[in-house]
Amino acid sequence: MEEKTKDIVIDGQQETSLFQDACTIIDQAQAAAYRQVNETLIKRNWLLGMRINKDVLKAQRAEYGEQIVKGWLKL
Repeated sequence: MEEKTKDIVIDGQQETSLFQDACTIIDQAQAAAYRQVNETLIKRNWLLGMRINKDVLKAQRAEYGEQIVKGWLKL
Protein backbone atom coordinates (compact mmCIF):
# COMPACT_ATOMS: atom_id res chain seq x y z
CA MET A 1 0.00 0.00 0.00
CA GLU A 2 1.21 3.40 -0.91
CA GLU A 3 0.87 6.05 1.77
CA LYS A 4 -0.50 9.37 0.70
CA THR A 5 1.22 12.43 2.08
CA LYS A 6 -0.29 15.85 2.07
CA ASP A 7 1.81 18.73 0.92
CA ILE A 8 1.60 21.48 3.48
CA VAL A 9 1.76 24.87 1.90
CA ILE A 10 2.88 27.63 4.22
CA ASP A 11 1.90 31.11 3.19
CA GLY A 12 4.42 33.93 3.29
CA GLN A 13 3.35 35.25 6.68
CA GLN A 14 3.70 31.93 8.47
CA GLU A 15 7.02 31.30 6.77
CA THR A 16 8.35 34.68 7.87
CA SER A 17 7.13 34.10 11.41
CA LEU A 18 8.89 30.73 11.50
CA PHE A 19 12.09 32.29 10.19
CA GLN A 20 11.92 35.16 12.70
CA ASP A 21 11.25 32.75 15.56
CA ALA A 22 14.16 30.56 14.50
CA CYS A 23 16.45 33.60 14.34
CA THR A 24 15.32 34.73 17.79
CA ILE A 25 15.87 31.28 19.29
CA ILE A 26 19.34 31.05 17.75
CA ASP A 27 20.29 34.58 18.87
CA GLN A 28 19.09 33.96 22.43
CA ALA A 29 20.94 30.66 22.66
CA GLN A 30 24.10 32.26 21.32
CA ALA A 31 23.84 35.15 23.81
CA ALA A 32 23.36 32.67 26.67
CA ALA A 33 26.44 30.74 25.53
CA TYR A 34 28.51 33.95 25.40
CA ARG A 35 27.38 34.88 28.93
CA GLN A 36 28.34 31.43 30.23
CA VAL A 37 31.75 31.56 28.55
CA ASN A 38 32.39 35.04 29.95
CA GLU A 39 31.40 33.92 33.44
CA THR A 40 33.69 30.89 33.19
CA LEU A 41 36.63 33.02 32.00
CA ILE A 42 36.09 35.51 34.83
CA LYS A 43 36.11 32.67 37.38
CA ARG A 44 39.22 31.16 35.79
CA ASN A 45 41.11 34.46 35.88
CA TRP A 46 40.06 35.19 39.46
CA LEU A 47 41.17 31.74 40.62
CA LEU A 48 44.50 32.05 38.82
CA GLY A 49 45.07 35.47 40.37
CA MET A 50 44.22 34.13 43.81
CA ARG A 51 46.65 31.22 43.37
CA ILE A 52 49.43 33.51 42.12
CA ASN A 53 48.83 35.87 45.04
CA LYS A 54 49.07 32.99 47.50
CA ASP A 55 51.96 30.96 46.02
CA VAL A 56 54.11 33.53 44.24
CA LEU A 57 53.46 36.86 45.93
CA LYS A 58 52.93 35.33 49.39
CA ALA A 59 49.90 37.61 49.86
CA GLN A 60 52.04 40.73 49.42
CA ARG A 61 51.27 43.40 46.90
CA ALA A 62 53.38 43.29 43.79
CA GLU A 63 55.80 46.20 43.40
CA TYR A 64 55.04 46.55 39.70
CA GLY A 65 51.46 47.45 40.58
CA GLU A 66 52.61 50.49 42.53
CA GLN A 67 54.78 51.60 39.62
CA ILE A 68 51.88 51.26 37.21
CA VAL A 69 49.65 53.38 39.42
CA LYS A 70 52.33 56.07 39.74
CA GLY A 71 52.72 56.05 35.95
CA TRP A 72 48.98 56.58 35.47
CA LEU A 73 48.96 59.43 37.97
CA LYS A 74 51.63 61.24 35.94
CA LEU A 75 49.41 61.19 32.85
